[in-house]
Amino acid sequence: MHWQLDLLERLRTAAPTVRDVRPYGSVTTPDHLDRWSDLDLELDLTSDADAGHLFDGTPWAWQDTRDHADGTVQRLRLVLADGRRVDAAVRGGTVRLPEPSPDNAVRFDLALAATRFGRGADLIGLHLVLGVVRSTLERWMAVEDRRTGTTHHRSGSVADAAAARALAALAGPLGPATVLQAAALHDEARAALHEAACAEAPAALREAARAAAHDGARADVDTDAPTPDWTALRTIVGQTGTDPA
Repeated sequence: MHWQLDLLERLRTAAPTVRDVRPYGSVTTPDHLDRWSDLDLELDLTSDADAGHLFDGTPWAWQDTRDHADGTVQRLRLVLADGRRVDAAVRGGTVRLPEPSPDNAVRFDLALAATRFGRGADLIGLHLVLGVVRSTLERWMAVEDRRTGTTHHRSGSVADAAAARALAALAGPLGPATVLQAAALHDEARAALHEAACAEAPAALREAARAAAHDGARADVDTDAPTPDWTALRTIVGQTGTDPA
């Protein structure tokens, strides 16, 4: 049985805050479901509900907007940590979400790109990936700005090697695994920018941060390197033993 049907049944029978569920899209014709399918539905709530409890999973990335007309409809496009994806129009209440990861937008775009590549829609998939690659190169530009103390650069630098790595990552055949290469580029640039920012901070401030962290207090400077989490992305791509389909 497909997970979309399982979750739909849970929403209908086991979620006390749900008044009504109206599915649409491929879930209404189960023969059309495949491993790249999400769950499309309209959801009427009796009150606000926690996303993790409602959808029986940990939110990993999302887009959360309100209709421009009257703002009464929450449009939620959600990726869960186990790779399942839900596209919901919510009325009557709000689906509450946790604090988003700093990588939320990148996570969402790469998850969407993986599904597009999986269906052979390389144009859309590459468009999404190129957006991530562009932001990655912008991070490397910021690294070089911090290293030199200026935003004006007349010649190349060691940071230009990032351009060659980005080009190499996109040189192979396009497919779902392409998004993992884009994620690796993103992680490398984010870590480098974090390191450059820490190096730029005054030594006394860094020492105060280390002392505060040692004492269990909140540090003024983040001395920990970013911790990437691509669990859901690897599941969607199929590089884990779990298949959300």
